[in-house]
Amino acid sequence: MAARCRSLVTLGTPIQSYTLPERLRIWILLPLVLLFGPVGAIVTGIQEVLLSPTTRAQDPEAARLVVDCLRSMNRTAPVNAVVSTRPGAGRRPPVAPR
Repeated sequence: MAARCRSLVTLGTPIQSYTLPERLRIWILLPLVLLFGPVGAIVTGIQEVLLSPTTRAQDPEAARLVVDCLRSMNRTAPVNAVVSTRPGAGRRPPVAPR
C-alpha cells in the first residue's frame, strides 16, 4: 500500500498567490540582487512584496527579521528560491554561487 501524506505544513508561504504587479516586481528585483547584493532599495522592495502594509506597520519585528535575513544571505539564494518554485523548474539547474 502506498504511503500517504496525512498533513502538510508550509511556513512562509503566502495564502493568496502573488498579484501580477508583485510577481513582476520580484522578477525585476532578482537580477538587481545578483548584481548589487542586498542593498537598501532592493531589500525594501522585497520586503514590501513579502509583507503586507498592515504587517509592516503593526509588526516592526517581522519587518526587521526579513531585512536581517535578506542581508545575511548570499546573492544567489533568493534567485534559487524563486526559480525553483516556477512551473518546470525541475528542468533548470539552480544558479551557481559566486
